[in-house]
Amino acid sequence: MNARTETRGVTLTVAPLGRGDIRQAYALVREAMPAVSVDDWQRFAGALLDRRRRHAGILCTWSDNRYVRGLAAYAVRAEVDMARALRVELLIVSTMFAPSMVLNVIKNALEDCARHHGCAGVKVEIPADREWLIGAFALAGYHSAGACLVKPIA
Repeated sequence: MNARTETRGVTLTVAPLGRGDIRQAYALVREAMPAVSVDDWQRFAGALLDRRRRHAGILCTWSDNRYVRGLAAYAVRAEVDMARALRVELLIVSTMFAPSMVLNVIKNALEDCARHHGCAGVKVEIPADREWLIGAFALAGYHSAGACLVKPIA
């Protein structure tokens, strides 16, 4: 599931994250989520890639110079309201490099991935403090379907 796009001389490629690229993708994760350690990221990404056979993975947007500019961790799940959906539980887009372009490319790749897996739709979890992402998805036809509330249990 690789896609390549070029706009205004900038080329972006979307491809599944491979095991050898997990550590390189951490720079983007750290930019968006400073409290996540490299060990936490490697554990999360490794577990998701182990589930790849069961319709889960991480899509990455790469720039020409092989920097990770965006990523989306997803899993295909049974959903009560749409039978089968591609659930995006982690979405990170670098704000340092053409964020609208990166988001558009990864959004299109997620929708293609959902079609490939026979999903009825895409559900994306976006942190409340990333209003620009929420607005961009709304402009692309996505609607709010509730809120995700979190309570840490020690």
